Amino acid sequence: MASTLSKKQWSEILRNTELTHEMDLAIFQILYSSNEYKAYASQIGILLGYQGTHPHAPLNSEIGRYAKRIARFYDIQLTQRSSKRYKYWDLFFNGWEEGRFFVWQLKPELVDALVDCHLTGEQPYAEELVFDPETEFYEGAKKPSSLTLMKEI
Repeated sequence: MASTLSKKQWSEILRNTELTHEMDLAIFQILYSSNEYKAYASQIGILLGYQGTHPHAPLNSEIGRYAKRIARFYDIQLTQRSSKRYKYWDLFFNGWEEGRFFVWQLKPELVDALVDCHLTGEQPYAEELVFDPETEFYEGAKKPSSLTLMKEI
């Protein structure tokens, strides 16, 4: 079984741009926005714009490269298969088969680190924004209509 990284370690990894690339964050953000932080690898691939019969294949490659970058930086054990190959995904996700699909679910420590690092990909809504009550806002400012602009031209 893969080493379990702490929330603190994940936070360090997520902030390290030598280890974590935009594609890695995009994968995590899709899973974060999914129900129970889980989705089929092929669903993630499709949402990232991959097409064809195996939209998950580029993700598997990226996850492998990412796990290797982390393994070089941290002293971790990757889960080894019986064929002496590794389950790279096991560092990031809980995973299981559902029929012909494979499910990835973000590990809780990684979810917590994404939240702490403000890397969930969520955009705050207006009611969640904090503003200074001293700031003045103006409504109803006049804008030239398109007809006025046409006459001036």
